[in-house]
Amino acid sequence: MIKLTDENFRHRDLNWLSFNERVLQEAEDVENNPLYERLKFLAIYSTNLDEFFRVRVSQLRQLKRVKKEIRKQLSLQPNKIVKEIKATVHEQQQRFGHTFRKVIIPELEKHHIHILTSKTYTDKHKILADGWYTSTIREHLDIKKVDLKAKNDIFLEDQSLYFYVLFKDSSKVGFVTIPTHKVNRFVHLLKDSGEHYLTFIDDIIHYKMDTIFPDEEIRGIFEVKISRDAELYLDDELDGILADRIYESLKRRHKGQPTRLLYDASMDKDDAKKLRKLLRVGKVDMLSLIHI
Repeated sequence: MIKLTDENFRHRDLNWLSFNERVLQEAEDVENNPLYERLKFLAIYSTNLDEFFRVRVSQLRQLKRVKKEIRKQLSLQPNKIVKEIKATVHEQQQRFGHTFRKVIIPELEKHHIHILTSKTYTDKHKILADGWYTSTIREHLDIKKVDLKAKNDIFLEDQSLYFYVLFKDSSKVGFVTIPTHKVNRFVHLLKDSGEHYLTFIDDIIHYKMDTIFPDEEIRGIFEVKISRDAELYLDDELDGILADRIYESLKRRHKGQPTRLLYDASMDKDDAKKLRKLLRVGKVDMLSLIHI
């Protein structure tokens, strides 16, 4: 009979990350999976990870508030588990980025599909991007200029993408929504001689940022995204219909405490710290800084 020890067990949240790694492995499997299927596996992996931070990591964050004596009696180690989660996710995200940039994009180009960035737009692409911005994207933007000298209450929606814009005037910053919930994330800019040129709406907005803040000299443009606590917290009160209490809890999911702040890898560490302070994301809540 095998004697059970701590080595025979693995925390369920770390075990779940192993499951999601299998999804990532399918995206990396060049020999057995077609290109389009591998793209879908990348999307599934990313969506799964978002929900993991919104629910499972949120529960770990709640456990960190339990008194140390009680955690010790119950053998709870949320700090240790969170640290292992961060290390595991960081390694997986590196593989995710490598797969997309170094494998998927070159394969797409072999199939005559080119993913353009704002830096690779030709004059023709810029004209087309201008048209898309004016006709489809601009009306859905939420633009905020923040005076850092004044009291601010900046709230970023759960699971929404934003541009964090730094100006030469360090007393101000800007936030611009990337309206992925209202506009298709990809834009088919051009088909030319059998070659297809696509771009993210992110890049079109990035390209137009000088027109969004015409009175400011821009020194940095970075994408950011917050995942918020999406756990259902139902109190023990007996009154009220359970369904109504669940609906009310669902509404609060979009306003929960931050569990993860994602930011552009090119952002300076000092600027990242200022962003965290501006968004009031404390060290406890800043559970993972993952490159978009």
